[in-house]
Amino acid sequence: MWIRRAAGSSATVPTGDRGNQAVNVESFLRDNWPYKLAAVFIAFLLWLDLTAGERQSQDIVTRLIIEVQDSAWVLVDAPDEVNTTFQGRNRDLLALITGDLAEEQ
Repeated sequence: MWIRRAAGSSATVPTGDRGNQAVNVESFLRDNWPYKLAAVFIAFLLWLDLTAGERQSQDIVTRLIIEVQDSAWVLVDAPDEVNTTFQGRNRDLLALITGDLAEEQ
């Protein structure tokens, strides 16, 4: 059963027809939309904060630079890159990939 407000009054009149269902859904979406949008945004921020703290592992191809300073040693067939696995929180891994990782002291 749907409830419809009578024109010109604040009283509600019960109605049994389903013809007003689309109007009620539209009014549900339209009424107080800034609050609904803010609630969805806050829920997204909470989800983002919780998932950023989860521990993950990330494989990254790392460039390998070897400097041999002793002339008695000879380096033969050294790889240019190695596959490195990092483990930690998502936000730290994202900072590692983008290069925004701050040095800890």
